[in-house]
Amino acid sequence: MLAAMSLEELKQAEMNKELRAARTWLIVVGFIMFVFDMILIYAIPVPNGLADAPPQYDSLKTKLLFIDLGVLAAFIALWFFSKRKPKLCLILGLCLFWAIHIFNAIEDPSNIYKGIVIKVLFTLALIKGIKSAGRAEDLRAELGKVFE
Repeated sequence: MLAAMSLEELKQAEMNKELRAARTWLIVVGFIMFVFDMILIYAIPVPNGLADAPPQYDSLKTKLLFIDLGVLAAFIALWFFSKRKPKLCLILGLCLFWAIHIFNAIEDPSNIYKGIVIKVLFTLALIKGIKSAGRAEDLRAELGKVFE
């Protein structure tokens, strides 16, 4: 019985580690996207063509800020709910990530290749998170069978 408890404790610890890893990818991708967008919106100088109309430009920056805050809030919500349904939340996070980039590519086709390295890295990070979440769900199922 003592050996069985040690095995269960090990599985529980591994499951918690996998869940933490999976959840971390969601929050990291959300925050990095937000920070990069804030740098692009506020740190890059106003283009010459817009220098004559600063109020409209400031209005656009404010709208973009609220859109980015909404995206960040969605990633935080997915992170929060990923404790219960980690795999689903990570899949939704990956879908949200690519929906944003597909929308941007429709608006400006040059966005397809801009930042491709970051897009690939974020995609790989979220896929790794999905794998970790799947492993955690498998461990949870194994632990559930022990107590039946």
